[in-house]
Amino acid sequence: MNEHWEDKELIHKLQQRSEAVPPAISLRVDETLASLRRKPRFLRKAVYSGAAACIIFIGIAGANIVSPHMVQALKNVPVLGSAFEMIGDVGLQLSSRMGLASKVNETATDQGITMTITEVLYDGIRLSIGYIIETSHDLRPDGEILFVNGKKVGFSSGGSGLPVNDQLYTGVLSYELRDTPLDHFNLILQFDHMVDWGIADQPQQIQGIWRFNLPVAKLKEGIRVHTFDQPPTARHLNKTIRVNKVTLTPAVTAIELDEFESVTSEHNNAAQGDGLELLQQLQTESYQVFDDKGLLLQNLGDSGHGTTRDGDKEHLTKRRISLAPLSSPPEYLLIRPVIHSRQVGTDKGFTYIEDTMDVTKLPLTLSQGKAGQVTITNIEFREDQTLLQFRVEGDDPYRQAGSVWLTDQHGKPFMRSIVDLVAVKGEPYTFSQKFPPIDSQQLLKVKTIAIDPPEIVSELELRIPLNDQ
Repeated sequence: MNEHWEDKELIHKLQQRSEAVPPAISLRVDETLASLRRKPRFLRKAVYSGAAACIIFIGIAGANIVSPHMVQALKNVPVLGSAFEMIGDVGLQLSSRMGLASKVNETATDQGITMTITEVLYDGIRLSIGYIIETSHDLRPDGEILFVNGKKVGFSSGGSGLPVNDQLYTGVLSYELRDTPLDHFNLILQFDHMVDWGIADQPQQIQGIWRFNLPVAKLKEGIRVHTFDQPPTARHLNKTIRVNKVTLTPAVTAIELDEFESVTSEHNNAAQGDGLELLQQLQTESYQVFDDKGLLLQNLGDSGHGTTRDGDKEHLTKRRISLAPLSSPPEYLLIRPVIHSRQVGTDKGFTYIEDTMDVTKLPLTLSQGKAGQVTITNIEFREDQTLLQFRVEGDDPYRQAGSVWLTDQHGKPFMRSIVDLVAVKGEPYTFSQKFPPIDSQQLLKVKTIAIDPPEIVSELELRIPLNDQ
């Protein structure tokens, strides 16, 4: 057998240039790169014992404070509650508020660096771990090894974090464990180094051992698993998509599917004139998923690996799409393969759209190109933060929402973090973006970019029934 594994998320990021963001919902533009308050957690990694692997995984970050040594540092933090609630994705936030996350206080110290695991949440789809590091440097944990009941396991991982102040760094690591269908297990999580990002473009490793022993229990309440006697399947040209399972949990909606693609040169040549190139690009792209009311679900990340055996005529990619949790089970989901237009290896730049922010003349609508538009509905100046509220209309609402920011009158962007972009509950495609405190008398500009809508491969669109169980 000849197995080929390719990091499709890395390819995706290289194609996007500066368009990609870590948690799954944003288009980063050049002017905001310097203003974001967090760096990505290195590169997403995949670790599989005994085999090379292809992984796409997007994690979101967060942390909770429990170490007594950090009390003095916390005096300068206005509000710091649950890690997942502070900077987690919508699934982690909801689960934490429901009391589903397990609070832990496991601390390890080496090389003068103290790391504390504060929260754990496992729903059978992803294992999310909140942590804090007591440091005056920009440190990130790395080089982890995972043991489940004493056995080393393969995993895919993702994560990112956020400095709370000059003494604390918070983060969340999210793992998808391979071949671990256990409801209860003991997890040993070990990091063999930290990476110091304090020196621009010259990250340095700090060797050490930070080892944690964590009891893990899988969530039992609120989990629904849908399998199919006849899996929903769509075929077009040399591409086949087959949905195998849908899992609904309080933290995530997960769709597991297979992608089959012909690898024979004869088929490729015959189909070239029928849009094969478009379908081949689909391998590095993702899906839009809608509920039965037509609302787009927020994508939290994709994971997957591909295999081609010697003599096989098809390449198989097994994928898992992770989406925001659903408040109630829909009758069906609609899944659409999409391709975002881009040219690899070129620098096309962006088209910027801006307008002066006059709070007395809101709402203010700005075009976002062919994708749609954004309407600023309110701005709230608080002592500790500034909240910009807006709604988006268009073909790619979460990507559109991630490409709205504020600048001063000279065009300098105000610092922001994508983890502070929050969807307003009960109001579709309405968001609140947090910025630092801004003088309400200061002249402001709101800025966005022109976005091309995704191309939809309608021939591979699938309706997934969920009302049969």
